[in-house]
Amino acid sequence: MRMLKRYLKELTQLPTMRKNIRCSHIYLRICIFYKPKKTMKRKLFIMLLLIQCSIVNSQSCEKIMEFVKSKSYGTSYTSYDSDAISKVTFYSVSENYKTLYFAIVCFKKKYSYGCNEYIYQVSSNTKLNYSLNYLNSAGKAFWKYIHPHRKNLNCSPNFN
Repeated sequence: MRMLKRYLKELTQLPTMRKNIRCSHIYLRICIFYKPKKTMKRKLFIMLLLIQCSIVNSQSCEKIMEFVKSKSYGTSYTSYDSDAISKVTFYSVSENYKTLYFAIVCFKKKYSYGCNEYIYQVSSNTKLNYSLNYLNSAGKAFWKYIHPHRKNLNCSPNFN
């Protein structure tokens, strides 16, 4: 919320500016020209834009997951002994001569056989590190190798 207020303050005070506003994993470039009589319209436009960003964010994690699954075959590591994690699947997606690495973690539901899937953008060595340690403890391997990447996409569950 502080960040939004700061952007609004900067946008209304400067005559002409270009700002990058980051909405999770969507980047928007806004070019606003100063017009003294239209300050309220500008504030309203910015607020509507930021509200749209928050709505898009809730849908985009699922869309990223669909995109990753459609672009690549994954390597799955199933944990039968874990109380929380049933499966972790690693994907590598190449786009524009750049390879991105993802992990889709399937957390067990409490009173069901199903699971909740969450996606993480991880580093290139995460798959190797997780695969070497998940048989000892899938939970410890998750916390050590996958969970530190939770802020890359902001698609991870809140464990608090």
